[in-house]
Amino acid sequence: MDFCSIHFGKSLHNLVYEDIAQFFTISRIESDQLEFKSLASDYEKQYPYIIETICGFLNSKGGLLIWGAPREDKASRAIAGQLTPISAKFVKDQIISKCSDYISPLPQGIKVAVLNDNLEENICVFEIDESEYAPHQYSGVYYMRIDGQT
Repeated sequence: MDFCSIHFGKSLHNLVYEDIAQFFTISRIESDQLEFKSLASDYEKQYPYIIETICGFLNSKGGLLIWGAPREDKASRAIAGQLTPISAKFVKDQIISKCSDYISPLPQGIKVAVLNDNLEENICVFEIDESEYAPHQYSGVYYMRIDGQT
């Protein structure tokens, strides 16, 4: 399924940084097919959470993960405002490899776009298809999406 076209009116490969920034000018709520993660300066430590979410999408109906989304308002669970990009250089193939290498069985249908505002501030958008080979696991645990949670 083309989740980017549903939410942005264009395919993943046609998305630009400004599309994501514009998307969060109004409050957004996570759903079974939408997940938002803020980027932190120690982003390497966030990979397990990204992999868990990807597994959840693979084992459910698929979805869209935006890594670099604004921080969540804990009271309302709404997400809006400025993106949380990071200055690290993300390489699309390395991100896919880093995520898929830890998922068993090896997943298919994970697409990634690395978007930047000025070649220094980057966010990642993942589009994950529902897997034909589910269930998938990460570190011996099976994940799925239920009511906007993994």
